[in-house]
Amino acid sequence: MSDLPENLLRLIESDLPPVRKCFSFLRKAIMTGYLKKGQHVVERELAQLLGISRSPIREAIRQLESENLLAHSPNKGCVVVGLSVRDIREMYELREVLECFLVRRIVAEGNIGRLEALRRRTAEAYDARSARSSGDDGAFNFHLSLLELVEHRWLKRFLGQLEDYIDQFHVLSYLRKGREKMAFKEHLALLDAMIAGEADEAERLIRSHIKASLEALMAASALF
Repeated sequence: MSDLPENLLRLIESDLPPVRKCFSFLRKAIMTGYLKKGQHVVERELAQLLGISRSPIREAIRQLESENLLAHSPNKGCVVVGLSVRDIREMYELREVLECFLVRRIVAEGNIGRLEALRRRTAEAYDARSARSSGDDGAFNFHLSLLELVEHRWLKRFLGQLEDYIDQFHVLSYLRKGREKMAFKEHLALLDAMIAGEADEAERLIRSHIKASLEALMAASALF
């Protein structure tokens, strides 16, 4: 493996537990297109790259096989399966349903102070990322931060898992010229609608945002 992007280099340098490091590295590499469909995953190379033994690599591979991102063949070894266009569209369809419920729930609960704090944090995160000018997606995830504003255990579980997948696509979708800046503006407009208590407008904005995100991903991705 060569010419690793910055987000993968950060994972290599992290102090995550070995299984988690390998799992995160492989999943991000697959979902951002660094590892292509049909590409072989070699345990020896991963062990050298990540500085870990083969045992955690095998466990991480097993976990990714359960997510259908990797598959093992007796003749070919471990290969990348990846996600189909249909998989991704279905993820975004489900995301739209759940996030529409989420924004309405937030408006109904009416915690204006936390919404205003998230608006400030969103602006700060964008400014910091723009200053780096590195395509770095950073540690801030707007949608997961939005999810933290509600007390709903099952919504957090299901939408949180989905957002963990979706977050991997940001690197690709932001390759479309102007998309990152537009996404930032969409986030702020959504927050403003929720702060104003406008549930219908918030739902319209989140639907439009998710549609635009999917279109940007499909336009920018070299995987499909």
